[in-house]
Formats: sequence, C-alpha cells, structure tokens
Amino acid sequence: MSPRRPTAEPAAPEQVQAAADLFEARQSGAAEPEGAWRDRVWLPSERERRPCCSGLTPDRLKDPQKLKSHCRTLHHVAAYFDLDSRLLRAELRRRRQARERAGAASGSVGSLGADLGPRRVRPTSAARLAPEEPASTEAAALHARLVRLVADKRADLGALARRAGETCAELARQLEDEGQAVEVILAETGAVDLAADLKTLIDDIQHLVITRDTLRRVL
Repeated sequence: MSPRRPTAEPAAPEQVQAAADLFEARQSGAAEPEGAWRDRVWLPSERERRPCCSGLTPDRLKDPQKLKSHCRTLHHVAAYFDLDSRLLRAELRRRRQARERAGAASGSVGSLGADLGPRRVRPTSAARLAPEEPASTEAAALHARLVRLVADKRADLGALARRAGETCAELARQLEDEGQAVEVILAETGAVDLAADLKTLIDDIQHLVITRDTLRRVL
C-alpha cells in the first residue's frame, strides 16, 4: 500500500491571492525576484531563497540567470508563501478562465491580465485605398512590450527544459528502486510541479504570441 503524504494545512484565501498576484507580476515583468548579481551570476536574497532553490547552480556562461528564472516559477512562488502549489495553480486557473470569459464577452484578443484597449476596426475597401495613418504610440509600445514578454517566456522555457532534464535523470534513478511507490517518487522529484509549470508557461506563450501577431497585423 502506498504511503500517504501528510495533508497540508489549508491556506488563508488572502495568502493564495497574494501568491497569485506575485506570480502574475513576475511573469509579466511588473515585479522582479529579490536578489543580486554576484561573480557574474544572479543569486536570490536570503529572504527570497527557499529549499526549492537548492541544487540549482547557475552557469556563468550558459545560464547565469538560472535562479532568477526559477524564482518566477509557480513552484517557487508557492514555496515563497509556504503554500501547496495546487492551491496556487487552482487560483491561477480560475483567473485565466475569468479573463477568457471576459475577453470573449467583450470581443478583445488575447489574455494578458491587462487591458489591451479597444480593438482597431478593420477599414473598408475605400478607406484602405487612402494612405494609412501611423500606428498609435500606445499600440506600438504595447507591441514592443509583447515582443519582450515573448522573449522572456522563451528564456523561461529554456530554463524549464534544463530543469526537466535534471528531473528526468533523478526520476529514472529513483524508479530503479522498486520498493518506492511511484506517486511518492513523482512528488519527491518535483515531476508533477514541473509538468504543471511547463503547461502554464506554454499556455502563457501561446496567448502572448496570438496577441502579438494580432497587434502586428493592425499596426
């Protein structure tokens, strides 16, 4: 019979909301993890550092921001607030679905958690024959911001891919011991959280790319 994991204490709703706010702010670039550059690598502060950060060693040449990228992940933010990551994931899913419903109702494109402004009306055939007006400063700035966000998300995806390789190696090693339950091994290696972080990141990239490409067509 598989050993049961201890049941975590229920977190206060305010704590889950604060964690979700911080995760979204870090994903959008509105907030940065607390830390500093030392000896050409980024390291989290003592207040920022959590047990999940141990074992992650940034490479000065290949991945100097490895820990900074990790501090933006759902797994780290949940640990930062001492939360079960499933509670945070459920709240983020609720918010994403609420934004998608709101976007569908208003006819807006994409879901960034921010107001993208009114949609630009497609000009008529006669209007398209006239010289095009220059794109608004706000729309151009938003497009540039989206390009930066997509680049940051892809960098985060690379960091997750490296983390996945390390996790798979550890998972394979532990699975060789047939005395352990598979669900316990998955929990100990963080494979479940890694899969959830990867899905969340891919969903975010998809929404950003759709919105970026839509803006590019109307600029």
